[in-house]
Amino acid sequence: MKKNRIVMGGAVIVLILLFFWVGVKIVAVNTEYPSPSQEIYDIGEAYSDSTIALVCEQASIYTLESLNETYNCETPPSVLDSFSEKKLADMRVYCFTLTITNKADRPMELPAYTFNLESVDWANSISSAYFYLLNNTESFVLRIEPGQSETVTLPYFLPSEVFQETTDVLKERDFKLIYSVYPVKRGFSVSDS
Repeated sequence: MKKNRIVMGGAVIVLILLFFWVGVKIVAVNTEYPSPSQEIYDIGEAYSDSTIALVCEQASIYTLESLNETYNCETPPSVLDSFSEKKLADMRVYCFTLTITNKADRPMELPAYTFNLESVDWANSISSAYFYLLNNTESFVLRIEPGQSETVTLPYFLPSEVFQETTDVLKERDFKLIYSVYPVKRGFSVSDS
């Protein structure tokens, strides 16, 4: 009986020390790598540094049908193969018109997947099939010469199982088009509210 108490007491002390050590490590990591500061710009407002300037000029939510009508295109086969007819019928696509200017003295290569769409606890990467189609390109990397600007359309799927709201309600939702995440989280706020 006494031996069990000693073993149990030792185990409790070891657990307390382990929890203390883990707590110290968590505080050390959070001190060394704090949460990122945020620089969030509005539509039409420019982000600029010594190498790049970005302006999100427009943000629009489409159904697949209205997107295809607006851009005079057809749904890419890879999209048709990836989703059921029901999901395709309910799918919406958030498209962003972004102008990127290379301010550096050498060519810039910027992968389109650098930009992600976020809303509260949800995030999505770009739709590559529609990116190729809407920008008339076969490359996922934007190559911009020094002093030149490129305007691109960035499409993101809004799956119906996540976003069941109407388009008008979705326009008021807090969406952000994010360009960088650490040490500074940069992007554009695209909600209408």
